[in-house]
Amino acid sequence: MRKLFLITILFFFTTFNFIINARQVESFGYWVKGNTVYYTDLEIIDADPDSFENIPSSYLYGKDKNSVYFWGSKIPDADPKTFKYLAKYYFSDKNSVYFLSTKILGADLETFKVLELYYSLDKDSVFYKETKIDGADPKTFNYIDDKNFFDKNFKYKILYSTQFGAYEYIIDKTPLN
Repeated sequence: MRKLFLITILFFFTTFNFIINARQVESFGYWVKGNTVYYTDLEIIDADPDSFENIPSSYLYGKDKNSVYFWGSKIPDADPKTFKYLAKYYFSDKNSVYFLSTKILGADLETFKVLELYYSLDKDSVFYKETKIDGADPKTFNYIDDKNFFDKNFKYKILYSTQFGAYEYIIDKTPLN
């Protein structure tokens, strides 16, 4: 019991000392201490501490002059100069639109709009999170709830599969006629 108490006290003072000697980066997730950037207690390798900053509207995102980070991990190919918050879970840079840290493949930057909860669309497509919904008509898209919507041709239902431990979205289409 005494050993557990001593370990708890040691942990508290070590953590407290770290916080006192670190610079918080506008959120509770990212910290700069000396020449090192941390996300919570994880060191972010190769992050530039002098240019590191939080991305407004989310403590999960940070950037430096070279890279963009989500939960302390680099987002591949994201442009830190133009990376910005759009709405809810969506971000963009000069080249792509992102849901969390995943590129939304095929999304048109100029016409992309965030809709209800996990839905977005552009002039050609409807997306659920980062997944393009094949055949969905963005001009007649109607949101019902977070897993159901319809357009002029179909009623759609978002289903989940956890085969092999990974989430997969299955979109069930039922003709309206």
